[in-house]
Amino acid sequence: MFGFPDSGFFVDHINLATKDNDYKFKQKVLFELVNKEVEPTSKDCLKDNAEEPYNCLLAEYLFKYIDVPFLMIQPGYDTWQLMNILGEGCVMNNSLRDCNEELKKFAHEYKNYQKKLISEELKKKNNLSVWSPSCVIHCFYQDSQNSPNWQVPQDSGNTIDLIIKEYLKTQGKYQVNLIDKKDWPNNEKCANLNSEL
Repeated sequence: MFGFPDSGFFVDHINLATKDNDYKFKQKVLFELVNKEVEPTSKDCLKDNAEEPYNCLLAEYLFKYIDVPFLMIQPGYDTWQLMNILGEGCVMNNSLRDCNEELKKFAHEYKNYQKKLISEELKKKNNLSVWSPSCVIHCFYQDSQNSPNWQVPQDSGNTIDLIIKEYLKTQGKYQVNLIDKKDWPNNEKCANLNSEL
């Protein structure tokens, strides 16, 4: 058994527009509606989050309890999260070019917060791996999986296809910790500065 979430590492963060943790509140409502009869799969997560059991619907909290080989495929700048969790309406065409400097700063801080959470857990567990370029996208397997432009680090040859093939070939024993050290747009090939995706 393996896990391959594509752009699913959603974090609990304050929305810039509403100044509230809107996404977490939505998860609380979802938990109360959907999970009254069926609990989330991790009993340990529920035990550790007894006061806020809906945390176990958020990847930030839940991925600590995963014990199968798990390869996270996560963009540094997830468009869905930037728009819906952070509240940045300037994210367009897989780029931050339409964002002002303050919003770009918030996007970088969000990326670094996500990177910190993932890196801390990678140090604790040997079943977790990550492939995370500093690209602005949501879901790599929509239309970009074969693009040579999506590499960590840039020009390394570490494409999503290569990483997944190696991971499957070794049945999850191929561990990678590929989190792009560059901020957008410095991973130039995936920055989409000149494209209208």
